[in-house]
Amino acid sequence: MNPKYPFKHIVEVKGTTLKKEFQSLVPEDAIDLVSKLLNYEPKVRLTAIEALAHPFFDELREMKSMKLTDGTRLPDIFNLT
Repeated sequence: MNPKYPFKHIVEVKGTTLKKEFQSLVPEDAIDLVSKLLNYEPKVRLTAIEALAHPFFDELREMKSMKLTDGTRLPDIFNLT
């Protein structure tokens, strides 16, 4: 951005994918969600409601009997109907 900066010393770095870097550590749904949230183009990037509807959160929507550590039920925040 600075026209006086000498660009000849910039090192090029090859890109990689989240799937390649985290394939054995993170579930595939999580990688898919994060990659869609980190999309550079705002029109392509997931909205908040689209993120909550992502399959990564299916387990929370299905666990009606799940409780918090104090014994109270999870809030019904994932009911997107």
